[in-house]
Amino acid sequence: MTLDRLLAEVVSGQFDQSALRGNFALLIWINGRLSLLTDALGVCHVFTDREHNRFSTSFLALLASFPERQRLDRLAVLEKLATGYVVGPDTIIQGIQRLTPVTRQTVRVPDLEVIPPRVPAWSLASTRASLADCLVEHTGRLRQYFTDIAPLGRDLGVDLGLSSGYDSRLLALLARPVFPNLSLHTHWVRGVHDAEKARAEALARALRLELRVHPEPVFESLPAEELEAALLDGLYYYDARAGDNSGAYSTTYTRRYKTLTLADRRLRLNGEGGRSTGTTTTPRGRA
Repeated sequence: MTLDRLLAEVVSGQFDQSALRGNFALLIWINGRLSLLTDALGVCHVFTDREHNRFSTSFLALLASFPERQRLDRLAVLEKLATGYVVGPDTIIQGIQRLTPVTRQTVRVPDLEVIPPRVPAWSLASTRASLADCLVEHTGRLRQYFTDIAPLGRDLGVDLGLSSGYDSRLLALLARPVFPNLSLHTHWVRGVHDAEKARAEALARALRLELRVHPEPVFESLPAEELEAALLDGLYYYDARAGDNSGAYSTTYTRRYKTLTLADRRLRLNGEGGRSTGTTTTPRGRA
């Protein structure tokens, strides 16, 4: 669904949330009134101040919008240091909250409507399904997802970071028939990822696709200036919110590296969702 079509459906009252795919947060302006629409699980984070005068999908942008210095939330900082995460709605800044599936239902702002997301009907009851049944369901849903985004992927070009991990291997196998020109790359630090590189090369040959190998130095061996630049790049790439400090000390999760590996593609697939929770902050679907 394009943004033009989405806006037309909202204006006409024929909006169908089931047609949306991915993680998103949209502010829609219609007839002097704002509507906020987010994905059902809140994977795309939305932040607001305590008075709900400011909203942003970027923690750093919202922090920069305050004219005065903000105070740290000491308990949230301790939670971050102890567990690696800060469970919403708290953040490490006292004046900033994260909207959660629960708290976004309590937002009451004049001229702002929070559109209730379409939440999947889940059950905790055992289905008595076998592992084979679960895998069939899993792969079937992924195939349907790739089919749904196929026009977008073919228009923008699709890239996937490939390793020996289950997530990336599964995505490569299922995406290959849908995106004939699927682009593959792999991250290689000599002496660290040699086995990973060999497995990725073998899988690429089996898929009959070219694999671009991107060598990177050992992070700790970088000169002081390059090390500082990589840390800052990663800080901004993660919006200063890396879950469990994942990737914070690596050149992989930086804007420089993502731009380099995307090349002329504009849509990237990754397996981060396979191990993500509502408190992680890996940017997804970056164009």
